[in-house]
Amino acid sequence: MKKCAILVVLLWLTIVGGAWAGPPTMVYPAVSVSTASDCNVAAYYAIGKLCQDTDDGKLYKGTGAAVEEVGAGTLATDTLFDAAGDTIYGTGSDTSAKLGIGTAYQVYMTNAGATAPAWTSTLGVTGTRLTAGFFLDLTVSNAIAGSVTGNAGTATALAADPADCAAGQAATGIATSGALTCSATVGAASLLTGYTSGAGSVAATDSILQAIQKLNGNDGVKVTGPGAVTDGDVMCFNGTGGYTAKACTAINISTLNLPSSDADPGTTAGQIRHDSSDTASNSGGTAKWYDGAQVRSLVDTGTNYTIMTKTEFLPIRYAENGSSAPDAAAAVTGKVIIARNFAEGEDVAFFWVVPNDYIGGGPVKYRVLYALSTDGEADDTATFSMTGCLVANSGDLACAAGTALAISDEIGTDDDQYQYMVTDYSAESNADWGAAAGGLVKLGFSYAAAGDYTHDVLVIGIEIKYKAKVIGIGGY
Repeated sequence: MKKCAILVVLLWLTIVGGAWAGPPTMVYPAVSVSTASDCNVAAYYAIGKLCQDTDDGKLYKGTGAAVEEVGAGTLATDTLFDAAGDTIYGTGSDTSAKLGIGTAYQVYMTNAGATAPAWTSTLGVTGTRLTAGFFLDLTVSNAIAGSVTGNAGTATALAADPADCAAGQAATGIATSGALTCSATVGAASLLTGYTSGAGSVAATDSILQAIQKLNGNDGVKVTGPGAVTDGDVMCFNGTGGYTAKACTAINISTLNLPSSDADPGTTAGQIRHDSSDTASNSGGTAKWYDGAQVRSLVDTGTNYTIMTKTEFLPIRYAENGSSAPDAAAAVTGKVIIARNFAEGEDVAFFWVVPNDYIGGGPVKYRVLYALSTDGEADDTATFSMTGCLVANSGDLACAAGTALAISDEIGTDDDQYQYMVTDYSAESNADWGAAAGGLVKLGFSYAAAGDYTHDVLVIGIEIKYKAKVIGIGGY
């Protein structure tokens, strides 16, 4: 309405002014556009101001309080859009058209004439196809048509029902093309060409002929069994290709080879095993068996032997007085045990005959059996010491004592008068009495108190511990 009103005024002015002078000339004011590196400043906020930003090349107009990019506003509603999803596309120079939205899951692509976009449910047509497709998942409802390769190609070829093998042949393989590899079948009348009897284990890689050869060869080396046997019988080879059943009481075994290992037998009763790592033997380990409850060792009665630990008790009443003798052996007051009362520094001498089963080079240990003459006190210690010297068979009665071997036993307030006490075993002695079987050993024994306990002790005896060989002793 505003444009029409201006035109009427112009026409009226022209008519009133005189004769018709032709259409009026429209004169527009010159548009001034400023340039700046930053148009967003107050100098360009006024309405009607135009500024081109030299940094980003965009045109801005003043809005009164700021600047706004020209052409950056919301597209006005137009009659080209009739429904949601409408698409506008160009049809020529300054012309356009509208394409309505397609159906669910259709694809937007170029039409068959390559003149406009179109919606479709088919990707490509015969002769014009997609060059490649990349999918994470692909679900196909109908049969796959056209050229396929690999396993799909083989499946397609098989679905086409390729030619069967000829009569008397069987399929032994199939190519990717679907063609069968055929060979003659093995039937009841087929010959085992190339057969020779053999032996060995049948493997999955053997042919049928190789397997039959091995089975036949293995069957040829079997022996004939004895028939029915009774409980407790064993099979003995009779030397003529068979076995004879014999009762266990009638079996003679000339040689028995035991499996050697570095371990005890298993937990099956009666199992026998040679333990080559056993240190309780002076040669080659020990033969062992499991009796159903524990492992036992077989005893060697030859020059090789099994080693065991033995102890021997020497009562104090057998001890001879030393340089500073304790009280004589007597029953402890009110008790049945015989002991000798030792004060600090007193000593005796034991005499021990070296046993025949003593192992040469085997060290000796000892421990002391004693009781307290008074109640124990805190942080007390009783120390015993022993030296040894050997008088060998046919040797001189004089001998020189070796290095003392001491034992210390802790005494506390919980140890009472006349309480039976046993020390730990001493360390191993360095004596070697291996060539002295039957020899006499003098053991010098003494007592020393330490700590707060300065009272006497009642020595009952000592126990000797040594390594012995389990072997028959000749000349008994």
